[in-house]
Amino acid sequence: MSGMKGAEGFDIDAPWLYDELKNYVKPHHSVAVVAFSFRGNRVKSLSDWDALYGRLNGKFYGGIVGGFVSYGIPEDKITKADEAG
Repeated sequence: MSGMKGAEGFDIDAPWLYDELKNYVKPHHSVAVVAFSFRGNRVKSLSDWDALYGRLNGKFYGGIVGGFVSYGIPEDKITKADEAG
């Protein structure tokens, strides 16, 4: 497990979750990350969004991806909803 904290403390690879979720989250799965909520006062443009969640320098990107990588899902199988085709 990566031990990385997800965005805002969501830690899907915490031992108490990992032991259960590993039965459902498998290395051959693909993941689409959908932001159902975010702080509107912090995200007013695409550049704000990328600064927080973007692949290159997003503050929370590593935490989000790291949780899924812990289950064996490679980063190239994890997309943001706006990248999914």
